Amino acid sequence: MPRRVKLPDGNIGEFPDSMSDADIESVLQKQFPSNAAPAPRVSVGAAPDPWSWAGIKSRAMTLRDQTINQLPTVGGIVGGLVGAGGGIETGPGALLTGTAGAAAGGGLGEDLRQSLNEYFHPEDRKMTPGEAASNIAGQTAAQGASEFVGRGIGNIFRPATAVDKLSNVGNMHPRRVEGALDELLKTERMPGNKVLTREDYKNVLSQTKKRLHNEVTDSLSAPVPVPGVRGGAPLGSTPADPTPISDAIYDLMTKHPSNLRWNPSLMRAWSNRASEWMSQPVSYADMFDRRQVLNEGLNRYEALTAGEKALYAAQHPEIALEKAEADAIRDVIYPKMDAAAGKPTGYFADLQKRYGSVIETARNSGVNIEDVEKSGAVKRGGGLAERMSGSTYMTGGGKPGFALHRIHRLGLAPRPEAALDKSVKSAFGHSLATKAGKAISSNPSAELMALPLREIANPAPPAPKSPAQMTDEWSNPNQ
Repeated sequence: MPRRVKLPDGNIGEFPDSMSDADIESVLQKQFPSNAAPAPRVSVGAAPDPWSWAGIKSRAMTLRDQTINQLPTVGGIVGGLVGAGGGIETGPGALLTGTAGAAAGGGLGEDLRQSLNEYFHPEDRKMTPGEAASNIAGQTAAQGASEFVGRGIGNIFRPATAVDKLSNVGNMHPRRVEGALDELLKTERMPGNKVLTREDYKNVLSQTKKRLHNEVTDSLSAPVPVPGVRGGAPLGSTPADPTPISDAIYDLMTKHPSNLRWNPSLMRAWSNRASEWMSQPVSYADMFDRRQVLNEGLNRYEALTAGEKALYAAQHPEIALEKAEADAIRDVIYPKMDAAAGKPTGYFADLQKRYGSVIETARNSGVNIEDVEKSGAVKRGGGLAERMSGSTYMTGGGKPGFALHRIHRLGLAPRPEAALDKSVKSAFGHSLATKAGKAISSNPSAELMALPLREIANPAPPAPKSPAQMTDEWSNPNQ
């Protein structure tokens, strides 16, 4: 091992271990003639062996400093993930809350970094309060901006939601598909149900309707105790008490007493509906079927915006009656079905809502798919005039002109239904573009895309220590 000696200019010099102190002193006097009588120098010893205990501790110390230096970046990443988790994934919410979280995390990480550096390196000059605050503000801004860029790039490539794509297939409002989506995905995950075409989608819709119908039917077939009947009777055939439904209709009538004068025909219709419920026995199966019928119209009503609902209610006053009737049936029948099937309270009310949404989605999707297929067939089999067209015009100089439109259809057969195949394939996550878009817009990808900017903004890494400094630090009992 070479001998290391502190030189008059403050640097460290290395000399062969075989040289004596006198020889070293002679060399130094020649190299530093202005120090003809130099003060005694202190030998700081040889660098520790990399695999010795001192060498391992030296590397650990360097790693510790490098890790502390990454705290603003770590804070930015953690803050970005936590903030994005509280945002709206498909809108600007995740971008904005993720940016705010990353900014807060970066500032906290810088504050912790300063505290740890001061603790482990008391020999370094302490930052003034102004310098510390400036660095924290800089990391707050840098980490927030890095997160914004990373998530912004992800948002550009984020694919449209499955709800949006399936609503396009059914030519219906997205809110009317939301209730069906979870059940459709559940069916699609079953073996042999992978959705790649519109025909696969229609098959999944059919299977989902059948599965939910069977689940509801099984609950109505479950035996419930009936006085005088050994072993009970199926819930569906059990007589139900329709009084709460009739009462709900009468209560609705009393909420608007002016209708008795200004809309007597409406009040007579409502009164007749209330009386009809009490006129003959009603089973739970009758109630369930009635609610299904009412739900078909109510589902369309519930999908409207608040303004659209107000307009529709004004034009269709019977919607208030149908809603009151359906809600009353729900309150009577679903608790019985929950108990008979051993399900938690509210299970079948929620199931019926999803079942109705699946029925509506299947109906609208089937109609729209059929219309698009017919349109495509007509265009492919139609004459030239249906596949392309022309128009005349006048030029600026007053000369007539002629233009052909959709000329590409001379060689390409129009297939509008192909767009439906593409929509259902990507809605269930099987298209390459959708998979790539999901990967790029995911949380891990957003943080990876933000990482280069975070590292650029990170504080400069601590300068590597010389072996002598490492030896001095680890030999210092206060370290």
